[in-house]
Amino acid sequence: MLDFFPKYFTSKAMLLYVIALILVSLIFFKYSLPFMFIFFGFLEVFGFFFFSNRLTKKWQNLTSKIFVKRLIISSFIIRVIWVIVSYYLYIEWTGQPFEWVTGDAYDYHQLGIWYSALLKEGNTSVFFDHFKGVYSDTGYPTYLGLLYFVFGNSIIVARLFKALFGALTVYLVYKIARRNFDESTARMAGVFAMLMPNLIFYTGLHLKEVEMLFLSTWFIERADALIREHKFSFNTLWLPVLLGLLLFFFRTVLGVTAVFAVFSALFLSSERSVKLS
Repeated sequence: MLDFFPKYFTSKAMLLYVIALILVSLIFFKYSLPFMFIFFGFLEVFGFFFFSNRLTKKWQNLTSKIFVKRLIISSFIIRVIWVIVSYYLYIEWTGQPFEWVTGDAYDYHQLGIWYSALLKEGNTSVFFDHFKGVYSDTGYPTYLGLLYFVFGNSIIVARLFKALFGALTVYLVYKIARRNFDESTARMAGVFAMLMPNLIFYTGLHLKEVEMLFLSTWFIERADALIREHKFSFNTLWLPVLLGLLLFFFRTVLGVTAVFAVFSALFLSSERSVKLS
C-alpha cells in the first residue's frame, strides 16, 4: 500500500493534460480558450498534481494530530487567498465582485439583502411567502440573510465563511476515509480534497455549492459513524437527522438522495459493519 501519491502518476497526468490541451486547441482552433483561462487551467492542474505528490510525501510521517491541524489550516489559507484574489479580479473584469453573466449568484445576494432587511423589521414571513410554500431553495438565501444581518451586506465576509466551510469539508473527507480505509489513504484523500481546483474555485462565487457540499459531507460522515459504530440514541441521531433535513432546504433531490443512501447502506451493509440490535 502506497503512503503517498507517486511522482510517476503526477508527471504522466500533467503531460497528458498538456497534450490534450494542445490537441483540442488545434482541432478547435477557432474556439480555443483565451490565454487567461489557459493560464489558470495550467495553474490548477499543475498545482494539484505537483503538491499532491509533494505534500502526501512530506506529511506522511506526521502524527495524526499535527497532520489534521496542517490540513485544515492549509485548506483554509488556500481558500482565503482565492476568495480575496477572485474578489478583486472579478471587480477588475466585470465591474462587480461577481462572475461574467451572473445569474443565481447575484439573485442569492439580493435575496440575502432583502431577508436581512426583513429581519431588522421583524417581518420575515414576507420572505417565505415569496416562495409560495416551496421551501427547497430557501436555505441558502436565508443563511445569507442571517450573515448579512450580523455582519452587514458584506460579500467578502460571506465568502470567507465559504473558505472556512471548504476547509472543514476537507477534514470531513479525511475522517470518512480514515474510518473506512486506513490512515495513509485518508491522508491522501484529505490532500486531494484540499487541492481540488473546483472545491477551491467555488469559494470565490456567491453560489450555494460550498455550503451544500459541506452539509452533504457532514451528513455522510455522521451517518457513516452511526452505521459503523452502531450506537443508536438521541445523542447520536439528532445531528445526522438535522443535517438531512437542512439538505431539503438547499435542494430537495439532495435530501431525498441522502436519506435513500442511508437506508441503502443499512440494508446492504454486512452484519459485521452494522448491528441494529
